[in-house]
Amino acid sequence: MDGNIKHNLNLKELETQRGLSSFLEIIHFYSKAVINSRSEEDVFNILVNEITPKLNLVDCVIYKVDSDKREIFQVAAFGHKQEEGEILNRLTLKFGEGFAGTTAMTGESMLISDVTKDDNYVKDIVEAGSEIEIPIKVNDEVYAVISSEHPEKNFYNEYHIKLYEILASITVGTLVKIKENEELALIKTKLEDILERKSTDLDRAIEAISSQYSELKYHHEKRETLIQEVHHRVNNNLQIISSILKMYLSREGGNNDLKEIHNRVQAMALIHQNIYKSMEMNLVDIASYIRDLMNYLKSLHEETYISFSENVRFEHMSLNTLVPLGLFLTEVIQVWVDLLGSGTEQIEFKISLSDCENDHTYRLIIEDTERQSIFSDFNIDDDKLSNVLISALVEQMEGEVDFKFIEGNQVKLCFNPID
Repeated sequence: MDGNIKHNLNLKELETQRGLSSFLEIIHFYSKAVINSRSEEDVFNILVNEITPKLNLVDCVIYKVDSDKREIFQVAAFGHKQEEGEILNRLTLKFGEGFAGTTAMTGESMLISDVTKDDNYVKDIVEAGSEIEIPIKVNDEVYAVISSEHPEKNFYNEYHIKLYEILASITVGTLVKIKENEELALIKTKLEDILERKSTDLDRAIEAISSQYSELKYHHEKRETLIQEVHHRVNNNLQIISSILKMYLSREGGNNDLKEIHNRVQAMALIHQNIYKSMEMNLVDIASYIRDLMNYLKSLHEETYISFSENVRFEHMSLNTLVPLGLFLTEVIQVWVDLLGSGTEQIEFKISLSDCENDHTYRLIIEDTERQSIFSDFNIDDDKLSNVLISALVEQMEGEVDFKFIEGNQVKLCFNPID
């Protein structure tokens, strides 16, 4: 998926496929945008200055919490609150003062449809009509508050809250990672200083290094646990999105476009489930993931009995590579079943992943045992959504794909790992 959002998101039209796609794109865009952030300031600036305009909002402010003084103060802003990089009328509020101060005290998100009906409203620069507040909580304590005002009354809805809560969850994971990296950098600096010193007392130097190593190991294990928790939260957020899609599927009586989006979300969710099971950071057991994905795809076609076998020569694959590979496998199997038609009672797939004989690193082969060719009239370059996605995923993996018939239908994909 491209990091550039193709269109701004209107959360009042979330029930459309366009709106749902943008909902997912914004989450993915923000996850990629903050992954290499080096400071808290970078994260907050991305959240207010890059996400706010994509949501068609006119205002967004982030308050930092000072627990000792029991007050909050503005640290980042977008819209009329900012001029040439400076925050205008930088407010400081006590706990419970204003809606932002209330969220800092309670730790609960707030949606105020008409601020004029609430005596707790605190005017900033421009008179507001409606407002939302979302807490950013680290270790169950409010660390910061996202605040957004709009001049229209009843402008915000529950989808604004849900989306910002997901973004807040991603923000927490990033802030924890930055904090841990800073601590590890300090420890590394201390170790380097110790090694550079020509200490006359070797025993004391060894003892100091041993102590620092134990501390580094502790922080490393803590960081691994926290990153694992981030994967768990991402999986939960994907399940929330999946539930929203299921709700609209049941309401609309089986919309094919929504089903396809739901399948793609599940393909990504299965990756994070496997990371959480394996405790391998950014690595997934490939064979286990392919089995889980194929079992899920089997459950979508109750009218056809689907069986499969896999032969995987590699143990692990990075998250960056497995996401497009899982989506490619999802799209190809769906197209495959559709081309065979509803009259097919049974399909047997053979899936292998091994070294590629050309310049590519991996080779994925999918085969069936059918005696009829289904890809003779298949054109990957036409404008069907599934074909466009397959082409885009192959290009993302810098791969080459071939559809042919050799004692059965076969799809062969040679591709490279993605850094």
